[in-house]
Amino acid sequence: MFCSKCGTQIAQGAAFCPNCGTPAGTPVSGVYVAPPVQPVAQPANFGGYSNNYAPPTSGLAIAALVLAFFAPLIGLILGYAARKEIIQSNGAKGGRGMASAAIALGWIFTLLGVLLAVIYIGYFASLASSSSY
Repeated sequence: MFCSKCGTQIAQGAAFCPNCGTPAGTPVSGVYVAPPVQPVAQPANFGGYSNNYAPPTSGLAIAALVLAFFAPLIGLILGYAARKEIIQSNGAKGGRGMASAAIALGWIFTLLGVLLAVIYIGYFASLASSSSY
């Protein structure tokens, strides 16, 4: 006979389940009842925050990402500063991906700006040399 609550095998004539203490009522022979799920041990806290919640995002990382679109050089500098701040916080601050995105976008937009400046200078220089006054 098996316990109807936890599925442990109960000796014939026993009044209670030896595992969970449930009174042995109607026998549930031949039917497997899964044992109760044991709670999983939670990993240690990281940086003072439980693993259920992300640490607060660095404000510097947010500012760097926003400024990477409008002022790429400033966004680039703030991105590096935010990434350093996040690494030094040992998990107390989040937003490393945001800081890395600001760095990447800062470089992309800075290089695009330089490329466009070179193209415009070349274009206007060719206009100035070909114009006849």
